[in-house]
Amino acid sequence: MNLMLDTANLDKIKEYLNYFNIDGVTTNPSILKNTPKEELNSTLLGIKAILPKEATLHVQVVALDAEGMYQDAQAIRDLLGKEVSIKVPVTKEGLRVIKRLKEEGFCVTATAIYSQVQALLAINLGADYIAPYVNRMQNLNIDAIESIRLIHQYIKDNNAKTRILGASFKNIEQVTQTLYAGADFVTVGEEVLDTFLKQTLAKEAAEDFLEDWQDQFKRDTFN
Repeated sequence: MNLMLDTANLDKIKEYLNYFNIDGVTTNPSILKNTPKEELNSTLLGIKAILPKEATLHVQVVALDAEGMYQDAQAIRDLLGKEVSIKVPVTKEGLRVIKRLKEEGFCVTATAIYSQVQALLAINLGADYIAPYVNRMQNLNIDAIESIRLIHQYIKDNNAKTRILGASFKNIEQVTQTLYAGADFVTVGEEVLDTFLKQTLAKEAAEDFLEDWQDQFKRDTFN
């Protein structure tokens, strides 16, 4: 399971690093909206600093027009370095920017993908990652899991280097189905991860085992 964190909460990222192997962090303007203006740069730099060396940080442009997106991308890379992946929504203007950024050697995550054709266009432009919005697609009665399976097959058949980064999840089942369909990575928010960590069945089983052990051996550990 190649897991990224969909959050800008430094404390949460530090907590999750105790439990998971983290392949990266994804952010967007909505995730960052509660960050004080004067702390925006330090927050992003702080995330980069605590991530494992091989992990990727994905930061989204804000502007809606192509030139504005390009200027955002340059500012993000100036701040965080060439390893940062620039998230660009796959709109008409976004496609222009993805093409330009790839020609200039940027790492690009094509985001806000709701359809197979969006994914195919981004793959054609050489996007490093594509981020289909699983829960949002399902809310629109789009079969997100089948779409990811077909996109994965297209990438495989065409020897494309684009990787699928599943996004927008409301439960663990969506996450696992996305991975089984062929996604290379999933990016999961705090709500879903915290729900997983709070699941009680495994804890109850461990407590039952301990009780049996205490009854027989009169101690709380193996030694």
